[in-house]
Amino acid sequence: MARLSPAPDQPSAVAGALGDHDWSQLDVNALGTVARLAVRGGGPVLLIDARQLLDDLDRKWNPTRPGSLVAQLEGSNGSAVPLDDDTFALVEASVAAAEATDGAVGSEGLVLNAVLTRVSVPAGAVLDLDDLARARAADTVAEALVEAGAEGAVVDVGGALRLAGTVGDGRAWVVVVPDPDDPDGPTLAELGLAEGAAVTIDRPTSELVSVTVLAPDAATAVVLAAAADPDAIATSGRPALVIDDGGAHRHLGGIEAYLRQG
Repeated sequence: MARLSPAPDQPSAVAGALGDHDWSQLDVNALGTVARLAVRGGGPVLLIDARQLLDDLDRKWNPTRPGSLVAQLEGSNGSAVPLDDDTFALVEASVAAAEATDGAVGSEGLVLNAVLTRVSVPAGAVLDLDDLARARAADTVAEALVEAGAEGAVVDVGGALRLAGTVGDGRAWVVVVPDPDDPDGPTLAELGLAEGAAVTIDRPTSELVSVTVLAPDAATAVVLAAAADPDAIATSGRPALVIDDGGAHRHLGGIEAYLRQG
Protein backbone atom coordinates (compact mmCIF):
# COMPACT_ATOMS: atom_id res chain seq x y z
CA MET A 1 0.00 0.00 0.00
CA ALA A 2 1.03 3.61 -0.41
CA ARG A 3 2.56 5.63 2.40
CA LEU A 4 1.83 9.28 3.13
CA SER A 5 4.30 11.81 4.46
CA PRO A 6 4.95 15.57 4.46
CA ALA A 7 6.69 16.58 1.27
CA PRO A 8 10.34 17.60 1.24
CA ASP A 9 11.33 20.63 -0.82
CA GLN A 10 11.13 19.14 -4.30
CA PRO A 11 7.51 19.56 -5.47
CA SER A 12 5.36 17.92 -8.09
CA ALA A 13 4.05 19.95 -11.00
CA VAL A 14 0.65 20.47 -9.36
CA ALA A 15 1.71 21.08 -5.77
CA GLY A 16 4.64 22.45 -3.84
CA ALA A 17 6.40 21.28 -0.71
CA LEU A 18 4.88 20.86 2.75
CA GLY A 19 6.76 21.30 5.98
CA ASP A 20 5.45 19.68 9.15
CA HIS A 21 4.76 22.99 10.93
CA ASP A 22 1.17 23.83 11.92
CA TRP A 23 0.16 20.16 11.67
CA SER A 24 -0.98 17.88 14.49
CA GLN A 25 -0.87 14.13 13.95
CA LEU A 26 -2.32 11.02 15.59
CA ASP A 27 -2.00 7.32 14.70
CA VAL A 28 -4.73 4.92 15.81
CA ASN A 29 -5.72 1.32 15.15
CA ALA A 30 -8.96 0.96 13.22
CA LEU A 31 -10.64 -1.37 10.74
CA GLY A 32 -7.87 -3.92 11.07
CA THR A 33 -5.10 -1.52 10.14
CA VAL A 34 -3.32 1.64 11.28
CA ALA A 35 -5.05 4.94 10.55
CA ARG A 36 -3.06 8.15 10.42
CA LEU A 37 -4.85 11.43 11.13
CA ALA A 38 -3.27 14.82 10.51
CA VAL A 39 -4.90 18.22 10.84
CA ARG A 40 -3.88 21.82 10.13
CA GLY A 41 -5.65 24.53 12.08
CA GLY A 42 -8.13 24.00 14.86
CA GLY A 43 -5.58 22.39 17.14
CA PRO A 44 -5.04 18.79 18.23
CA VAL A 45 -8.39 18.74 20.06
CA LEU A 46 -10.02 18.07 16.68
CA LEU A 47 -8.12 14.80 16.51
CA ILE A 48 -9.85 13.59 19.68
CA ASP A 49 -13.25 13.91 18.02
CA ALA A 50 -11.89 12.36 14.81
CA ARG A 51 -10.55 9.40 16.77
CA GLN A 52 -13.99 8.91 18.32
CA LEU A 53 -15.65 9.03 14.90
CA LEU A 54 -13.18 6.50 13.56
CA ASP A 55 -13.84 4.25 16.55
CA ASP A 56 -17.58 4.52 15.91
CA LEU A 57 -17.01 3.37 12.33
CA ASP A 58 -14.78 0.57 13.58
CA ARG A 59 -17.57 -0.65 15.86
CA LYS A 60 -19.84 -0.94 12.85
CA TRP A 61 -17.48 -1.98 10.05
CA ASN A 62 -14.65 -4.00 11.57
CA PRO A 63 -15.46 -7.68 10.82
CA THR A 64 -13.12 -8.86 13.59
CA ARG A 65 -14.90 -6.79 16.23
CA PRO A 66 -17.57 -8.89 17.98
CA GLY A 67 -21.01 -7.47 17.44
CA SER A 68 -20.06 -5.16 14.57
CA LEU A 69 -22.67 -4.85 11.85
CA VAL A 70 -20.30 -6.37 9.30
CA ALA A 71 -19.59 -9.29 11.64
CA GLN A 72 -23.34 -9.77 12.00
CA LEU A 73 -23.72 -9.84 8.22
CA GLU A 74 -20.93 -12.40 7.89
CA GLY A 75 -22.54 -14.67 10.47
CA SER A 76 -26.16 -14.13 9.52
CA ASN A 77 -26.62 -17.40 7.56
CA GLY A 78 -29.04 -15.68 5.20
CA SER A 79 -31.11 -13.90 7.85
CA ALA A 80 -31.87 -10.22 7.33
CA VAL A 81 -29.67 -7.91 9.41
CA PRO A 82 -30.93 -4.40 10.29
CA LEU A 83 -28.33 -1.74 9.49
CA ASP A 84 -27.93 1.96 10.16
CA ASP A 85 -28.03 4.32 7.19
CA ASP A 86 -24.23 4.62 6.85
CA THR A 87 -23.68 0.87 6.79
CA PHE A 88 -26.56 0.30 4.38
CA ALA A 89 -25.00 2.95 2.09
CA LEU A 90 -21.66 1.11 2.35
CA VAL A 91 -23.31 -2.15 1.28
CA GLU A 92 -25.11 -0.39 -1.58
CA ALA A 93 -21.81 1.08 -2.76
CA SER A 94 -20.19 -2.35 -2.58
CA VAL A 95 -22.94 -3.87 -4.72
CA ALA A 96 -22.63 -1.01 -7.21
CA ALA A 97 -18.86 -1.58 -7.35
CA ALA A 98 -19.37 -5.24 -8.23
CA GLU A 99 -21.79 -4.28 -10.99
CA ALA A 100 -19.38 -1.67 -12.38
CA THR A 101 -16.37 -4.03 -12.34
CA ASP A 102 -18.04 -7.28 -13.38
CA GLY A 103 -17.49 -8.70 -9.92
CA ALA A 104 -13.78 -7.85 -9.66
CA VAL A 105 -14.52 -5.70 -6.60
CA GLY A 106 -17.45 -5.56 -4.21
CA SER A 107 -20.39 -7.69 -3.11
CA GLU A 108 -22.70 -9.88 -5.17
CA GLY A 109 -25.87 -11.85 -4.52
CA LEU A 110 -27.01 -9.84 -1.51
CA VAL A 111 -30.65 -9.05 -0.82
CA LEU A 112 -31.18 -5.39 0.09
CA ASN A 113 -34.32 -3.90 1.60
CA ALA A 114 -33.95 -0.13 1.24
CA VAL A 115 -37.20 0.62 3.09
CA LEU A 116 -36.17 -1.22 6.27
CA THR A 117 -32.38 -0.85 5.65
CA ARG A 118 -31.92 -4.58 6.07
CA VAL A 119 -29.48 -6.81 4.20
CA SER A 120 -29.41 -10.57 3.76
CA VAL A 121 -26.39 -12.60 2.68
CA PRO A 122 -27.74 -15.84 1.14
CA ALA A 123 -25.59 -18.93 0.70
CA GLY A 124 -23.22 -18.41 -2.22
CA ALA A 125 -23.34 -14.62 -2.03
CA VAL A 126 -20.12 -12.58 -1.88
CA LEU A 127 -19.73 -10.00 0.89
CA ASP A 128 -16.65 -7.85 0.19
CA LEU A 129 -16.61 -4.61 2.20
CA ASP A 130 -13.13 -4.22 3.72
CA ASP A 131 -11.35 -1.99 1.19
CA LEU A 132 -14.40 0.15 0.56
CA ALA A 133 -15.06 0.50 4.30
CA ARG A 134 -11.55 1.84 4.88
CA ALA A 135 -11.90 4.26 1.98
CA ARG A 136 -15.29 5.55 3.12
CA ALA A 137 -13.91 5.91 6.65
CA ALA A 138 -11.05 8.04 5.32
CA ASP A 139 -13.50 10.22 3.39
CA THR A 140 -15.89 10.54 6.32
CA VAL A 141 -13.25 11.47 8.90
CA ALA A 142 -11.39 13.91 6.64
CA GLU A 143 -14.59 15.74 5.73
CA ALA A 144 -15.70 15.80 9.38
CA LEU A 145 -12.40 17.38 10.45
CA VAL A 146 -12.84 20.23 7.98
CA GLU A 147 -16.48 20.69 8.98
CA ALA A 148 -15.32 20.92 12.61
CA GLY A 149 -13.00 23.81 11.79
CA ALA A 150 -9.75 22.37 10.45
CA GLU A 151 -8.18 24.31 7.60
CA GLY A 152 -6.88 21.06 6.18
CA ALA A 153 -7.03 17.38 7.05
CA VAL A 154 -5.24 14.25 5.87
CA VAL A 155 -6.58 10.80 6.74
CA ASP A 156 -4.85 7.54 5.78
CA VAL A 157 -6.75 4.38 6.67
CA GLY A 158 -4.64 1.42 5.62
CA GLY A 159 -3.50 3.07 2.40
CA ALA A 160 -6.78 4.78 1.53
CA LEU A 161 -5.61 8.39 1.56
CA ARG A 162 -7.92 11.41 1.64
CA LEU A 163 -7.02 15.11 1.80
CA ALA A 164 -9.76 17.62 2.59
CA GLY A 165 -9.73 21.38 2.97
CA THR A 166 -6.55 23.19 1.98
CA VAL A 167 -3.06 21.89 2.57
CA GLY A 168 -1.55 25.39 2.32
CA ASP A 169 -0.30 27.68 -0.42
CA GLY A 170 2.24 25.94 -2.63
CA ARG A 171 2.30 22.85 -0.44
CA ALA A 172 1.53 19.17 -0.84
CA TRP A 173 1.72 15.76 0.72
CA VAL A 174 3.75 13.00 -0.86
CA VAL A 175 2.15 9.68 -1.70
CA VAL A 176 4.96 7.13 -1.75
CA VAL A 177 4.40 3.99 -3.83
CA PRO A 178 6.76 1.32 -2.43
CA ASP A 179 7.82 -1.92 -4.06
CA PRO A 180 5.54 -4.56 -2.45
CA ASP A 181 8.32 -7.12 -2.90
CA ASP A 182 10.89 -4.87 -1.19
CA PRO A 183 9.08 -2.39 1.09
CA ASP A 184 12.33 -1.10 2.57
CA GLY A 185 14.01 -0.66 -0.80
CA PRO A 186 13.80 2.16 -3.35
CA THR A 187 10.31 3.48 -3.97
CA LEU A 188 8.60 2.83 -7.28
CA ALA A 189 7.19 6.35 -7.51
CA GLU A 190 6.29 9.45 -5.52
CA LEU A 191 3.26 11.64 -6.16
CA GLY A 192 2.66 15.16 -4.86
CA LEU A 193 -0.96 15.60 -3.79
CA ALA A 194 -2.62 18.76 -2.44
CA GLU A 195 -6.27 17.66 -2.50
CA GLY A 196 -8.48 14.67 -3.23
CA ALA A 197 -7.61 11.04 -2.62
CA ALA A 198 -5.11 8.37 -3.60
CA VAL A 199 -5.30 4.60 -3.28
CA THR A 200 -2.60 2.08 -4.16
CA ILE A 201 -3.36 -1.63 -4.46
CA ASP A 202 -0.33 -3.94 -4.35
CA ARG A 203 -0.17 -7.02 -6.59
CA PRO A 204 -3.82 -6.85 -7.72
CA THR A 205 -3.03 -9.43 -10.44
CA SER A 206 -0.12 -11.68 -11.28
CA GLU A 207 0.84 -9.31 -14.11
CA LEU A 208 0.69 -6.05 -12.14
CA VAL A 209 2.94 -4.93 -9.30
CA SER A 210 0.74 -2.02 -8.24
CA VAL A 211 -2.08 0.25 -9.30
CA THR A 212 -2.39 3.79 -7.90
CA VAL A 213 -5.47 5.88 -8.67
CA LEU A 214 -6.18 9.52 -7.79
CA ALA A 215 -9.78 10.70 -7.43
CA PRO A 216 -11.82 13.32 -5.59
CA ASP A 217 -12.62 10.77 -2.87
CA ALA A 218 -11.05 7.56 -1.61
CA ALA A 219 -14.19 5.49 -2.22
CA THR A 220 -13.99 6.20 -5.95
CA ALA A 221 -10.25 5.61 -6.08
CA VAL A 222 -10.33 2.26 -4.27
CA VAL A 223 -12.86 0.70 -6.64
CA LEU A 224 -10.82 1.61 -9.72
CA ALA A 225 -7.51 0.60 -8.15
CA ALA A 226 -8.76 -2.72 -6.78
CA ALA A 227 -10.42 -3.66 -10.08
CA ALA A 228 -6.97 -3.27 -11.68
CA ASP A 229 -8.36 -2.73 -15.19
CA PRO A 230 -6.17 -0.17 -16.99
CA ASP A 231 -8.69 0.23 -19.79
CA ALA A 232 -11.50 1.00 -17.33
CA ILE A 233 -9.26 3.44 -15.48
CA ALA A 234 -8.37 5.16 -18.74
CA THR A 235 -12.06 5.43 -19.61
CA SER A 236 -12.78 7.00 -16.21
CA GLY A 237 -10.26 9.75 -16.89
CA ARG A 238 -8.81 9.51 -13.38
CA PRO A 239 -5.06 10.02 -13.03
CA ALA A 240 -3.41 6.66 -12.41
CA LEU A 241 -0.06 4.90 -12.36
CA VAL A 242 0.00 1.23 -13.32
CA ILE A 243 3.26 -0.70 -12.84
CA ASP A 244 3.55 -4.11 -14.44
CA ASP A 245 5.63 -7.10 -13.45
CA GLY A 246 8.35 -6.14 -15.91
CA GLY A 247 8.79 -2.74 -14.28
CA ALA A 248 7.08 -0.72 -17.01
CA HIS A 249 5.13 2.33 -15.81
CA ARG A 250 1.86 3.14 -17.57
CA HIS A 251 0.70 6.72 -17.08
CA LEU A 252 -3.04 7.40 -17.34
CA GLY A 253 -5.26 10.46 -17.02
CA GLY A 254 -2.48 13.03 -16.72
CA ILE A 255 -0.73 11.40 -13.78
CA GLU A 256 2.55 12.92 -15.03
CA ALA A 257 1.61 16.24 -13.46
CA TYR A 258 1.59 14.62 -10.01
CA LEU A 259 4.82 12.65 -10.34
CA ARG A 260 7.83 13.89 -8.41
CA GLN A 261 11.24 13.50 -9.98
CA GLY A 262 14.41 12.30 -8.33
